[in-house]
Amino acid sequence: MTDDHYTAIGRVAAYWSGVEHCAQAVIWDMLGQSSNVGRHQTAALRFDTILSIIDVLCAAGKAKSFKERLAGLVARTKTLHGKRNDVVHAIWASGKDDSAPIAIKLKMKDIDKQGMPYTVAQIDAIYRDVAHLRDDLMWFLIDFRMEQRRP
Repeated sequence: MTDDHYTAIGRVAAYWSGVEHCAQAVIWDMLGQSSNVGRHQTAALRFDTILSIIDVLCAAGKAKSFKERLAGLVARTKTLHGKRNDVVHAIWASGKDDSAPIAIKLKMKDIDKQGMPYTVAQIDAIYRDVAHLRDDLMWFLIDFRMEQRRP
């Protein structure tokens, strides 16, 4: 693997932490909790559980005017979560004849699947999608907080 591959994987991981933080902040805001209290409530939760809680709160009417927008963000997050996991949690092996390195998954459901080769450009595409998602989640939080402050 090249240093460019390691750098690209690192970008995906670094930006994903922002996605996780924003997703947790969505829960805090929907429940009217401060970040100090909210962080303690969500810190130990698995990420798929965080997304499920957002779905439940949305269905309960906690973000009425934002329901469709939030549902779209959650759907994008679930899709990108899988792609992120594919590159961040993979065991990496060298490709044949200088081809792209291969990401091998270790989940039981993937045990019989071949590894997937990834070029730096493919990993960077995941990074860009993650960065856009993080930004969109941040804008959602800003808009949601602005609406909550309206009389």
